[in-house]
This record gives sequence, C-alpha cells and structure tokens, in this order.
Amino acid sequence: MTTKGVVPDVVTYSSLIAGLCKVGKTWPAQDLLHKMQVIGQPPDAQTYAILFDGFCKNGELEEAMTLFCDMEEKKLPLSIVIYTTLLEECVKLEILQRQKISFANYHPKFKGEMVAKGFYGDVSTYELFLDLVS
Repeated sequence: MTTKGVVPDVVTYSSLIAGLCKVGKTWPAQDLLHKMQVIGQPPDAQTYAILFDGFCKNGELEEAMTLFCDMEEKKLPLSIVIYTTLLEECVKLEILQRQKISFANYHPKFKGEMVAKGFYGDVSTYELFLDLVS
C-alpha cells in the first residue's frame, strides 16, 4: 500500500489490528498501534478499543489494564462495553485460576469511576461485579 504512495488511515490500521487480534496476535497488533503513533497517524478510541478487546479475549488482562489506563491518561472516551468486557475477563480469569483476583489491585475505584462517567451498566454488568466480590 505504502509502496504505491497510499498512506493507510486510522480505519485501515484499526482493521489490521482487529484481524491480528482475532487470530491471537495481540503483540504484533500492539506493535502496529505504536507504529501508527510513530508515523504520525494517531489511533482513535475505536482503535484502542479493538486492541483492548483483543487483549481481553486472549486472556491478557494485565496488558488490557495497561491499555485501559493509557486510554484514561489520553482522555479517550470509554464506553460501557469496555467496562463490561474488562469485568467479564476478570470473572473468567477468576474461574479459570480457581482463586480470587483482587480486582482492586487492577483498578481500585473502577465501579465509582464507571458511575462517575455516567456508565451505569445493566443487570449483567452488576452481576459481574457481584461475581468478583463473592
């Protein structure tokens, strides 16, 4: 693409990142996100959300939390989908590891911040919170 003089835009990069995540290649996807920044093509909230979802779906909670914090730091808009995806991953890992994950270690004010930003979730969101503390 670039050899033909066509510069990929954020949609093109987001599609490539989504494809990489779908086949479990989250590290190359993250490298592509960094490459975007280096060449002056800033990733948008959707690009971050795609990579975030990829980390979660591939069981990489620490990387997802790092990206989540990066999104907050960059003041990118977060959605209830991002919060719910993170909660689902915490519950899955807790069940798989047969031990309690201290969700507070990952993000101590998570529920309070979620509500403060106007994201109240639904019954399934709050069931996930209950699963984490019970």
